[in-house]
Amino acid sequence: MFEPLLPRQCVHIEQLAKTKTALLGKIAEVMAENCPELNKTKMFDAFWNRESLGSTAIGDGVAIPHIRLAGVDQAKACFLKLQYPVDFGAMDKQPVDLVFSFIVPEHSPKRHLNILAALSKRFSEPGFRQCCRQASTEDMLFECLNRELLPILEIEASCSESFV
Repeated sequence: MFEPLLPRQCVHIEQLAKTKTALLGKIAEVMAENCPELNKTKMFDAFWNRESLGSTAIGDGVAIPHIRLAGVDQAKACFLKLQYPVDFGAMDKQPVDLVFSFIVPEHSPKRHLNILAALSKRFSEPGFRQCCRQASTEDMLFECLNRELLPILEIEASCSESFV
């Protein structure tokens, strides 16, 4: 099952975040609520620092904020579909409305890059983005993510670093 990486309670249709800062705060909040070992402020700072290096928006209204973090023992993720698209500094200038965020252990650079590559590939497909955008409830959104991402992400998230 997909839940170890992206549990249902980490999939939200977000109605309040209207800025990049508010969105990063919401990501940290969702992750902290569902992973008690994670510190909300530390995560927000790490996501903010990562974004200061360059936008994690990949175009077509999608962003994939991602960090490596000490104290994390396995990959963790959350997904937010935004009611109000946010300027995320995308190269194509499109505001972001689909945000898949993830954290991997600090010493897992290969796993980090493999998950990022798999997500980038899947979100480059118009049909997958459409599935996410057409989901009118969080349960429908989770089902779309579970069905469409399970084959690639479950493998990437569970691979040992030496095999990635």
